[in-house]
Amino acid sequence: MPNKSYIKTFASVESAKKNLLSRQRISLVDYKLPKEHQKKNKELFKKNLSPFQLVSKIISDVIKDGDNAIKDYAKILDNAKLENLIVTENEIEQAFQSVDQTEIDAIQFMAERIRNYHEIQLKNADREFFQNGFGIKVVPIERVGVYMTGSLTALPSSIIHTATPAKVAGVNSIYGITPTDASGNISPYKLIAARFAGIERIFKGSGAQAIAAFAFGTESIPQVDKIAGPGNIFVAMAKQQVNGSVGIDALYGPTETLVIADEFADPEICAADILHAAEHDALAIPVLITNSKITAKSVSNIISERIESFTRHEIIAQSLQNGGIVITQDIDEAINLSNLFGPEHLCISTQNAESIIPRIINAGGIFVGEGTPEVIGDYTGGISHVMPTGGAARFSSPLSVYDFQKIISIANIKELDLVKLGPYASQIAKMEGLDAHANSIDVRLERI
Repeated sequence: MPNKSYIKTFASVESAKKNLLSRQRISLVDYKLPKEHQKKNKELFKKNLSPFQLVSKIISDVIKDGDNAIKDYAKILDNAKLENLIVTENEIEQAFQSVDQTEIDAIQFMAERIRNYHEIQLKNADREFFQNGFGIKVVPIERVGVYMTGSLTALPSSIIHTATPAKVAGVNSIYGITPTDASGNISPYKLIAARFAGIERIFKGSGAQAIAAFAFGTESIPQVDKIAGPGNIFVAMAKQQVNGSVGIDALYGPTETLVIADEFADPEICAADILHAAEHDALAIPVLITNSKITAKSVSNIISERIESFTRHEIIAQSLQNGGIVITQDIDEAINLSNLFGPEHLCISTQNAESIIPRIINAGGIFVGEGTPEVIGDYTGGISHVMPTGGAARFSSPLSVYDFQKIISIANIKELDLVKLGPYASQIAKMEGLDAHANSIDVRLERI
């Protein structure tokens, strides 16, 4: 029996609401780095800059100095020396040659599964109509930039999940930008994933400077119409600051998984879901809500027994401190708490799990029953794993083909329509004191 509990069990639902499940809306303007990072930034920039101020400076420098700014910040922030910002075809070919064929096959399989899902989605996304002289047309965005997240860890899955819906939506030009190691090298898995996802050109750059490059363009990096993909806090801040000059998909925070379990749940499976959620990074938020004290205790014990067996056990231990276990009176209360939290990922490990689906109103993705691991959604299921975090599931959706389409309104009326609609419009224009507006209608009515 383990003598240490790695995850906190909350004494009451009310305590969990005030702490674990509370969604404090903190502006990125007010975000503060840990003290060690503050010290490093002061050493690098010779002044105390808040993260928001630093991102503003980086964006300004990229606008002013283009490629040179990207290279300078790669050296300053990443200790990387970049001679050329453009990833060559030779680098991509070497990536394919450097990994096992079974790994290439796995990435290709994932790409095909995700593409198939989004192609089905696209068939149901045709919202064009034209009726009574008015309608809309649906067109893809022309140029999209994908932030290929992951510097310490290669995340080929995120690249495919971000770029594929853009490709399926019909985006004409899809570009990628990726952090490198100190020598300017890129994980071969990322380059292989980019090739299968349909990214036509890849550039070297990281963080806020990469976002600025896509937003405003440099000598080597083209300006795009929309930027997509998750990243760290500096990527999120940069996306927020350039939003309006360029479109963005969303602002992504730490990943989060919430498991609803009852007395019939398999504790091993629940613990596995909590552990995998915690493995992402030290900021991840893993949560178990159950109506069973026995399930809660069993899951906690299994986590304590298993945690040391995983390579990233230190990260898992840190992440578990952000999460917790909540014991409710019944499953109804568990569902209500889940909707209050609005998790990125919701795993349902209960009897009759499918019956709970209609009652879920806030979640990025729902993984139904113990036979449906969230990890399948992360990789080869087909659904997007780029999902809303931080409670944004209350008002936003997973990344999809819809994010890479735009609507253009169409008006094409006949004389009889103008006779019917025009006098009212002219009158309203005069009410608003806009005589020239009214005149543009009146001169047409006079000719009928």
